Amino acid sequence: MPNENRTPLQPAPVERDEKGWWTHPEYEEWLGDRERITSAEFDAWYATRAITIAIRWMDGDVTDDQFKSYFEQDCDCSSWQPTPPCGAGWFLLSIHDTEDGPVSLWARPAPGADLQGEITKLVGESAQPGVSGLVEALHTARSNFRITLEMLDAIPESKWSGHLDRAHQYATQGRDLTEQALAAWRAQGGQQPLVSDNFRLEHHLLRQRDFSERTFGPGPRVAGVLDHIRKELLEIEENPGDLTEWIDVVILALDGAWRTGATPSQIIEALVAKQEKNEARSWPDWRSVPVGCAIEHDRTNEPIDDSTYFVMRNAGNKVFVKHGPFFVSQDGLTQDWGKGWTRIKADSIEHARQIGEGLLP
Repeated sequence: MPNENRTPLQPAPVERDEKGWWTHPEYEEWLGDRERITSAEFDAWYATRAITIAIRWMDGDVTDDQFKSYFEQDCDCSSWQPTPPCGAGWFLLSIHDTEDGPVSLWARPAPGADLQGEITKLVGESAQPGVSGLVEALHTARSNFRITLEMLDAIPESKWSGHLDRAHQYATQGRDLTEQALAAWRAQGGQQPLVSDNFRLEHHLLRQRDFSERTFGPGPRVAGVLDHIRKELLEIEENPGDLTEWIDVVILALDGAWRTGATPSQIIEALVAKQEKNEARSWPDWRSVPVGCAIEHDRTNEPIDDSTYFVMRNAGNKVFVKHGPFFVSQDGLTQDWGKGWTRIKADSIEHARQIGEGLLP
């Protein structure tokens, strides 16, 4: 029976303090000034608020130098932008300090006790009701199962009981969903794989995500994906007429896209939105741009904010970075010395340098 007393926790605006800490107001109110809260109490509150929990440690989310600088800068983690767990629907519950360094606690709506109602909702929102919605629901159950198992690595064995119960619940949901998806597929006359003559990008993205997660592992894997893309770009330079080399880059880009936590429908919506945005931009006459140089849209009227950076590669092959507001204050937009710099968007100076390494010739 559904838990009638559950009040789903909703996301709250994240306004971190000067050192980067933050706690969801309702979570903070529940914590109060208690010095100790048992795992059973935490589990009960999570269940009451209908959420699933995941943890992201700063130590595994930044470079070694960035983690060391946290301790050197009076425990200031404001530069850390925690990476959401893999999957859709996550929102921040807190960013707080521990004996092992900063940690971010994430939450997302837990699967409802009324599983059939949840499936019906997903199927009703699907472009192909009988199969696609069931497969999306199956991925949700599977993701929750994996996250629950990951939690076992972070807690003592004596506290496994509740997590094992949830893992069993998600495994059971996955089995039931698999049977329903297969039955729905067969009812539609399916005798071939889902992606066949009637190609659907949603189905392909689900298939790719499943293969990639099993083969290369879960999580963002940003550095690994970027490293692979760089290697494929070198192969394209050697053989630019080989279609398969270009497809390798497409597949890797889609791999990076789902690893942000986006669903297939969100990836497709972002793809269409970006195309429409590019079509609405002003572009220079392609004949005025030297062959071999990137053709970039006119950024004259775009604001230069904190996410704007300028990068250039010097004669020693080193990438230099200047923050956008500083670049403007030094008259980089009007002086000759600023003409050799490329304008980009990034999350930090280090991020801008990484983009520059891959972008600049």
